[in-house]
Amino acid sequence: MNQQRENRKLLRGSFPKTSQEAKGGARPSADLRSPRMPEQAFAVTSNNERAMRFKLHTREGQVYSVPYSLLPVFVLSEGKELRVIAHDIEATISGRNLDVIEDYLSGGQLLWLKESPSGKDDGVSQVFIQRMDIQLNED
Repeated sequence: MNQQRENRKLLRGSFPKTSQEAKGGARPSADLRSPRMPEQAFAVTSNNERAMRFKLHTREGQVYSVPYSLLPVFVLSEGKELRVIAHDIEATISGRNLDVIEDYLSGGQLLWLKESPSGKDDGVSQVFIQRMDIQLNED
């Protein structure tokens, strides 16, 4: 029973464990708050917890960390474009089925979001993040 609880703690969001973890092998050494699998587009908190920040990972390797305390505004257009507007940052996210992301953002449960490495949609994943354009207002 304790092992089951420990296994649940290993997984952030609603994504499958790696095959090594599922077989009871070694625990992951990577930080669970950062992307673990190339095809994983986002992660959410477990058990309806609230996150303090969410991160945007670009394919160029940049990471933007945005605190929910900035009270960002989320603007969703037809599930294909999501704008995140906060104090000094504006991000435009393009892709497919982004209403799922907007729901988690609005609930304060999104931990991170990752841009597709190729930018090409294979249609397999529930959500696809084609592009993130991020502007910083450095006045």
